[in-house]
Amino acid sequence: MSTVECDRAFLADGGEISIEDATSGANGYFCLGCGQELMARKGKVNDPHFAHLPAGGTGSRPCDYSSETYRHDLAKKLLRQLKKVRVPAVYAACPPNFHGRLPRLAEAQDVEAAIVLDERNVYLDEQGEIRFARRHRTEPFDDHRGQRVLLGRPDVIFLDAQRRPILLIEIYATHKVSEEKISRLYTLGVDAIEIFVPAHFDPVAIKKLFSVTSHTHWLYNGQQADYRFLASDSHVLANGGAPAAELEGRLSGRRETLKCRRSRVGHALRGVRNCLGRPDIEAIQGEVRTAQATGEAFTERLESERDKRDERLGAAVRARVAERRKANANQTRELAEQETTLSEAERELARRISADEEQLSQLALDLTSRIKRAEDTAESEYIGQVDAIQLERERRRNELSRIGREAAAVVSATARFSPARTELERQEGILARAAATNRRGLERAAADLRKIEQATERIDEQTAELRRIESKIA
Repeated sequence: MSTVECDRAFLADGGEISIEDATSGANGYFCLGCGQELMARKGKVNDPHFAHLPAGGTGSRPCDYSSETYRHDLAKKLLRQLKKVRVPAVYAACPPNFHGRLPRLAEAQDVEAAIVLDERNVYLDEQGEIRFARRHRTEPFDDHRGQRVLLGRPDVIFLDAQRRPILLIEIYATHKVSEEKISRLYTLGVDAIEIFVPAHFDPVAIKKLFSVTSHTHWLYNGQQADYRFLASDSHVLANGGAPAAELEGRLSGRRETLKCRRSRVGHALRGVRNCLGRPDIEAIQGEVRTAQATGEAFTERLESERDKRDERLGAAVRARVAERRKANANQTRELAEQETTLSEAERELARRISADEEQLSQLALDLTSRIKRAEDTAESEYIGQVDAIQLERERRRNELSRIGREAAAVVSATARFSPARTELERQEGILARAAATNRRGLERAAADLRKIEQATERIDEQTAELRRIESKIA
């Protein structure tokens, strides 16, 4: 099966498309690397992929942009935007022929950067300080007349606010980091991880890689490098650990190789040789030797005086120690008696607390019962008042209906009996006065209704207050 050249391409509008969503043929697809037109090949033999058109060459070097390059560049771009990555837990390096559990030195955590750099040369200067230099594709990196030693070119570098390196990140899609590069990381002494980007991952999945540790491994961890675990150190497993077999094959569980150690020692010797030939260093070394001789003589004199003082004070010190031991024994007995007294007081206090809790529980039950009875009484009174109001309204409606019927009868009688008109007008005046009387009665009834409604509102407020008391007791 042929090698897939690339599984993503640009569209004419600048968007991206995956080979799974593309249509076979040259349908407006362009290379992410060189911008030349591509053809989507989705046959039955080879894996689906984009390929440059045969007529697209112009005699220049063929485009070597691939899916691996795309994922590599996208991962670096996302890390520059996020400025955060999750690193795995740290375990102790496995001793030779060890098959037990390895202690966990640190949990998985997020590392955040104040500054993010990519594709920078990392080197040590003459003083052994870590420096960074931009990568020039046309100018090779050299030792600058022996003033710097190249330690590597990580894909991404995390720096803190003081521009100090806190994490080096290597991203790979096909080839892992070599042993030579790992040996340089041991010399540099900065935490470094390696993140694997699978071939089938889209941009969303690649972004999620930085929030989990399933595809992330340690290349170098300072805490692991400084910790020396022995098979007899079983007590350090109190904070958790993992079987050595489970960690086997992980970079986080790999010991420092002989090549890594040889590289670290070689770089250290190179730094020492650079410093030994300097006149100021030789003068400082002479001062150090003089100070060391003076310090040794002073130390011998102090030791002699200390021996004489110890010999004079030996008997007195032993007597004071015996007296102090006796006093400590007396204090121990007194503390034991106080502990017994405190235990009895604690039991008595527990008994009283239990009795008080029982009384409070009974009081809560009584209050709950009283509140329930008060609610029932208020509810029955409220229902009775509402029924009385409804009966009064019904009586008023019947009265008004009766008055209406009488008025209709009067009008009818007036129309039928003209001779009795005068008498009817007189009766009409009487009826008007009766109607006024009825209106006054209705107004009084309305006032009574308002009073009843106010009483109802007060009952509602009392009911709400009773419920608040019940909720506080509960």
